[in-house]
Amino acid sequence: ETGYTCTGSAPSVCSTTCGDGIKAGTEACDDHNTTNGDGCSSTCAVEAGWTCTGSAPSTCSAAACGDGIVAGSEQCDDKNTNTCGTCPSTTCAAAPLTPAPATGTITVPSAGFNLSKFDGDTFVLNDGISSAKTFQLWLTGSTGTNVKVDITGAADQNAVATIIASAINGVAGFHIAASVDGTNANQVDLTENSSLGNHTITATNPGSNTALSVTGMLGGVANDCGSTIGCSGSGDCRPGLTCTSGTCQ
Repeated sequence: ETGYTCTGSAPSVCSTTCGDGIKAGTEACDDHNTTNGDGCSSTCAVEAGWTCTGSAPSTCSAAACGDGIVAGSEQCDDKNTNTCGTCPSTTCAAAPLTPAPATGTITVPSAGFNLSKFDGDTFVLNDGISSAKTFQLWLTGSTGTNVKVDITGAADQNAVATIIASAINGVAGFHIAASVDGTNANQVDLTENSSLGNHTITATNPGSNTALSVTGMLGGVANDCGSTIGCSGSGDCRPGLTCTSGTCQ
């Protein structure tokens, strides 16, 4: 029969030849080659993430976008069909993303330092997960619902920067991390490991106050899938979640 080779006569023993382009016997597929990675393996078994149809020869394609296996014409597959994570396409047709953090800075001006000129200054940070937070530098008066940044006794701009970083890190459940820059001690470096952190920092300075200088937040890529969404690795889930058993938890 087509697809078989038989030898002997008492009785004849018949077998198939994987790679001849004819699916026969125990072969699950035969795509006319014995190359792995094209859906039909070197032993004519259907490979994970693929589906093969037909028998002369078999034609193989990706089983499904969102199964976590890059196959066929897929360029990416992060185990979901949302636009979040390292595969930003609902059809797995986009180039995979390389995760990167969102970053920004807050700089306390050093020229003509006068602590009282910072009293009441505010800046707003948004981690894209919890509500936006307004931070207010404080010496006197009320801060209302703003996060109080008590700068009482700060000797210079570097001390103010240290206090600002501490205040940001002190907000529970907030996913923007702050640290004093290793070179410019009057600069606070901000980081959030997610595209969700790509929100412009805004700053205000009432009256004749000295203005804080702010940049960012920008540059964040991936790490933005929410709870229960499928994931393939550490670059898919938003801060506070981990990819566990193929799901952001």
